[in-house]
Amino acid sequence: QATSELAYERSGPERFLEALAVVTHEPSGYVQAIIRPVGWSPGYVADLPVVITGALVRDRKSIRLKPASEPSVTLTADEIETLRRTYHALSLHKDVALAATRLLWAERRGTEADRIVDLCVGLEALLSDSQGDTTYKIALRSVGLLAEHGTPDPSKFLAPMKTVYAHRSSVVHGRGSAKTATVSLGDETFQTEHVARLVLRLLLA
Repeated sequence: QATSELAYERSGPERFLEALAVVTHEPSGYVQAIIRPVGWSPGYVADLPVVITGALVRDRKSIRLKPASEPSVTLTADEIETLRRTYHALSLHKDVALAATRLLWAERRGTEADRIVDLCVGLEALLSDSQGDTTYKIALRSVGLLAEHGTPDPSKFLAPMKTVYAHRSSVVHGRGSAKTATVSLGDETFQTEHVARLVLRLLLA
């Protein structure tokens, strides 16, 4: 859970959670948000309307969230400042905002197929254009940006990013995707969607 004045600006809680998804890999979300308007008296004691008048919103939390009595992570002062800057930066460019939206949507999808499609739409918003081989461009440009911003050994992402798009293609066209469901990154093997999420987060950051 997080409380911040950022969540109450024009773009609302969704933009706040998009920024949070960029800043931290931890899942986040909400079931219900209560907003106190500016100028509302904290000392007002008369009867207030019932807060919950219908079903709770059920599509606002990550499928990775687990019940817990305490937050799984606490942001540092520097991370909170990064969160603030990220929140405002997402309003400056529609393609970057789209990529952040898809990163957050992928958190809420119930199937791996939907998650990989959302993540790839986000990657395309940042890296693609209308000409050439999308798979090659996405892989090469992602490695280039990761290198520019100091990611250690960025070349190790080249082959995995090609696998990400092979996996997306298999999913979209209804073919078997078992061969592309996992990918090797260095000496370790990961779910392909996890690599797609990691790279999208790093590029947005």
